[in-house]
Amino acid sequence: MKALIYQFHFMASKTRVLQLILLAVVSAILIYHFRDYIWTESVDLAHHYSLVVRLTEFGHRSASVDPSLGEMQIYPPLSHYMAMWVGKAFGSPFIGMQLIALVCAIAIWAAIGWMFSSLPQNTRRFTSGLLVALLVLNGLFVHLEAFDRELVGNYFYSQLVGQAMAMIALAVALSLGQSGISRFANYVFLIFAMLLVESAHLLPAVELLGFLCLLVCSDLLLPVNRKSLMQIAGSFGLVLIATIAVIVHPTFRAMRAISENNGALSLNLIPDMRALTILTAIVALVSFALILRWLSTKSDVERKAKLVIQFFGLFGLAIAVLCVMQMLALAFGQGSEYACRKYAFALSSMLFVNLALLPVAFDLSFARRPNFGSVGGSGQLVDVCSIAAIVLVASLANLPQHKEWSLARLVQTERELNLVNEASVSHRPGLSNYAVRLPGSVPLLDYMFSIGIFKTPRTDNAYDILRNRVLSQPNMIGNIVTAVGTKPYDVVACRRPSADASLSVIDGACFVKSMPRRDECSGWFHMTPDTMLDYSAISGFSNPEAEGTWTDGKNAAFVCKMPSSAEERPKYMRIVAQAFVQPGHPQAVEVALNGSERKTVQFAKAGAQQIIELPVPAQGNQLKVEFSMPDAVSPESLGLSHDTRKLGLYVNWIQFSTHSRFQ
Repeated sequence: MKALIYQFHFMASKTRVLQLILLAVVSAILIYHFRDYIWTESVDLAHHYSLVVRLTEFGHRSASVDPSLGEMQIYPPLSHYMAMWVGKAFGSPFIGMQLIALVCAIAIWAAIGWMFSSLPQNTRRFTSGLLVALLVLNGLFVHLEAFDRELVGNYFYSQLVGQAMAMIALAVALSLGQSGISRFANYVFLIFAMLLVESAHLLPAVELLGFLCLLVCSDLLLPVNRKSLMQIAGSFGLVLIATIAVIVHPTFRAMRAISENNGALSLNLIPDMRALTILTAIVALVSFALILRWLSTKSDVERKAKLVIQFFGLFGLAIAVLCVMQMLALAFGQGSEYACRKYAFALSSMLFVNLALLPVAFDLSFARRPNFGSVGGSGQLVDVCSIAAIVLVASLANLPQHKEWSLARLVQTERELNLVNEASVSHRPGLSNYAVRLPGSVPLLDYMFSIGIFKTPRTDNAYDILRNRVLSQPNMIGNIVTAVGTKPYDVVACRRPSADASLSVIDGACFVKSMPRRDECSGWFHMTPDTMLDYSAISGFSNPEAEGTWTDGKNAAFVCKMPSSAEERPKYMRIVAQAFVQPGHPQAVEVALNGSERKTVQFAKAGAQQIIELPVPAQGNQLKVEFSMPDAVSPESLGLSHDTRKLGLYVNWIQFSTHSRFQ
């Protein structure tokens, strides 16, 4: 008997070693494959990058206010320190962020696979295989946002890192529980783990806290080893200590303030709170069924062998309960819908994980066949490959095979700008430097490099860059770094020496003198990024695009000053525009001048440009052009895209004439 036990432990340890080796190989292949993939166009990328750059530069976050960081000044920094340490080794904060993100994306599913492999041999192959099948089906047909999708569309970098730490903590706690360590010691370990996780992100830490609360309650319900009153008090005392520790942690106050901001988070199959409530209810029911089934197991040995069922049942239920609590807080005016929707990644993942565990939990005969997954004695090979298979399938199912940006290109731009910043850009008190329309760039990346490398304060000028507008605070411009030949910024007469031949460094004062602002009702107003419009006089418009600007909402307005000279005062104006028209959805647009002259125009054909002409009122020192679009609608509501803007009119240009009619 001793010889058989020794042989079993030897084979088990050998399988674990082989699992880890294969997991390391698959992980290295996945990291190499996805190394150049950036999947987001979210402003979160810019904000996380700016903090990592600042930590890389100074080694710590400054105690004084850094106007380029905004809310990142109080953001939990552990994940950014990780990126800083790795980034220093590879010479780029970007590389550090990418490697940490990919490692954590893999670690989440590796921890889940590790926990699945703790099941008895006659069930773990089926359970792992079923999870792989569910992940494949989701990747091909369902497209719910599971773990790893935090990096796609949005950029929840810190949440992903914290989630990976939380899943690793669960895997360790499971191993400790099966090794015979006391439950009290396991509780203490989970408390230390959640406080460490909270230094990266609050949400996964709160998930661990909820798990700990339910774990204590679940353990007290076990039919054996009844607790004394002192032990019960001690267990709940630990829960109270853990709750207080999470609340007094600096992260809690910071993330609570940030959670009030209702950001955009589009989720497939979850367009509204009703759909999120349904997903939460399903996860809660499946998780509760697992817990009840595990508690009904009569053998203490079998319960320990199937401890993963208890852990994932409790974890899924904890996430569902926390999401419901967040919804209740929202109903009472606290938090935001955005904060509720961030639970979707964990909810979807636990749905697949717990569905895979259901057949084993209910002891269905087909889920516990001794030879399941083994052909001709290949059972051990299946065991060795199980964790790596889960990681591989989860990564390929959840991470797209197309990218929004190339990491290599971003790193190249980063190094070029660092060189220019050190050698060519002057830093003058009270003035800021801006990266605008860099080679092959877009507004988001210009904004990111501005606040990250040039430490541009997050004032109106920075947000103008993000919105693809000309800078609206000219008195704050020190230097502008832009691509050579880019209009309107690359003014040859204003160039300063540049350390990079592809980049022009433009003196801000010279640029402002060369580009008078357009705020007078005369000539042409092209509604494009190149026009120096006074954006404080425009409302209800989205960001400028190459050929014009969309209105966003039911109403919009444009204001300009009337020329002081009677000869230059316009008599007529022309608006050239098209509307957002779809089959069965025309647009009626009303235009009013100073609340009097009105004209209604019908748009019935998509892409059809129309000319709207109106006489300009003879009185008044300014002209207010008001647009009313009762039929404005978002592409998202029509199922066309994830664009949430309520599009009405696409204004190409506005023209004024001193004649009674256009010639």
